[in-house]
Amino acid sequence: MLEIHTKKPIGQCKIVDLSKNTVTFQSKLLPKNTWFKAYIPTHRQNISDITIEGESIIQVLNSGVQTESHYEIWLHGDISKLFDRVFKCIDQNDLIRWTKLNRKYLFTESYNKTAPDWLPVSVQNFFQNGQGPYWWNYNDDENLPFAKTNITMNKTRLLESLNDLQFEDRKFSGNAICKSLQQHPNLPLTPVTQLTNSYLKSFLLSIGYKSILQIQHVEMPAKSYIAPHRDDFSNNSGLMYIKGAKQLYCVLQGDETKFNLRFSQAGDVDVTSPIFINNNAFVHSLYYDSDDVRSTLLIYGN
Repeated sequence: MLEIHTKKPIGQCKIVDLSKNTVTFQSKLLPKNTWFKAYIPTHRQNISDITIEGESIIQVLNSGVQTESHYEIWLHGDISKLFDRVFKCIDQNDLIRWTKLNRKYLFTESYNKTAPDWLPVSVQNFFQNGQGPYWWNYNDDENLPFAKTNITMNKTRLLESLNDLQFEDRKFSGNAICKSLQQHPNLPLTPVTQLTNSYLKSFLLSIGYKSILQIQHVEMPAKSYIAPHRDDFSNNSGLMYIKGAKQLYCVLQGDETKFNLRFSQAGDVDVTSPIFINNNAFVHSLYYDSDDVRSTLLIYGN
């Protein structure tokens, strides 16, 4: 039994499960043995406790987020799994009292997502099995799943400015066309000033790159996918420039809203604008559900 204990009476609460099914309740509910997000129509200060099967969730009560109308908190029908997740992700000192955890942690939510049936089972299942909430310490650079940017780009100009990518990787993935700056992401770095294309050079310099480990342009056909995998690059000398959220991921062709990129644990990654992703530490998969060609520009560097 899930029970919300408050100092003053509150209205109806609701929970949303990983499939985004909603159940409303007053203060008690028999939950399923899975992850769900609870929306409690009051302020955190009015909540004295939350119990699952009669046991207090103790400091986990402070892992939620306050909005204007609700206190939102992720819970699990198995309190041991709730404790295991929260105490692995959040430092105990950060749970002693309620505070704004987003100052120290990147918060992600992973829901079940129905993928098209033209995809192989490995991709369908990867997207269909949401893993709930995770908190990622900003100080742990190598284990951040992604980092958002305010980078702007001219897609047409960039597509016309890739003549420095002379190596063609025919083993990249299925029927993808991949052109790269070099065959493998190995040292030494290439100074940006040594690139021949002036627009590509100015774009990289405007972002802050001084030197480049690897640039790839990957083009894939309509209704394409890449199966779950991890780009570990463990045998490459440029690994120090790959670890962490270090790959700049830019969609150049196709409908960004039809790109579906998912990381294990962290869930869906928004690629509608340039973003740094951690494809080194996270198993990930993607599919493009549209009838036109899609392409991305991928960059590692200093």
